[in-house]
Amino acid sequence: MTPLFSVRAFVLLLFAVVVGLAVAALSYMSNQDLPKALIAGAAAAGAALLGAHTLI
Repeated sequence: MTPLFSVRAFVLLLFAVVVGLAVAALSYMSNQDLPKALIAGAAAAGAALLGAHTLI
């Protein structure tokens, strides 16, 4: 049985999700605007994924 993701892909995606959730939560706590918080979290997750991909 082959795994769905490699270990590297799993670590990169997990890191991006954690960063995105943290940024979205902090953004929501600062201005109480959910759509802006979700956009900020998605942008941070994308940037974290790209950054981690180049580092690892």
